[in-house]
Amino acid sequence: MTVRLDVDTQRTLWGLTRGSLRLLEEQPRGTVKLYDITNDPGEQRDLANERPELVAELQAQLAEFRGGLVPVEFEHVTVDLTEALNEQLEQLGYVGDE
Repeated sequence: MTVRLDVDTQRTLWGLTRGSLRLLEEQPRGTVKLYDITNDPGEQRDLANERPELVAELQAQLAEFRGGLVPVEFEHVTVDLTEALNEQLEQLGYVGDE
């Protein structure tokens, strides 16, 4: 199971790989793609329209997994950094003005 959150666009990409098949579902749009990663490792040929029954099965499995997730509360954490490390992180865009 793979989950990726794109903070800039406020979209979440969920992925489920079973055998050679990979289902990708983008939220909140609901866009769904299906790839055979053995025969199409570059994920260029979307099979979702050709295999709707398989898409439905994998989406149900993904929904079941998501249903079992529990939200986690995060607290703000402050870390003391050396000046050199702080400068490196600023250059990379990881720290700085919020």
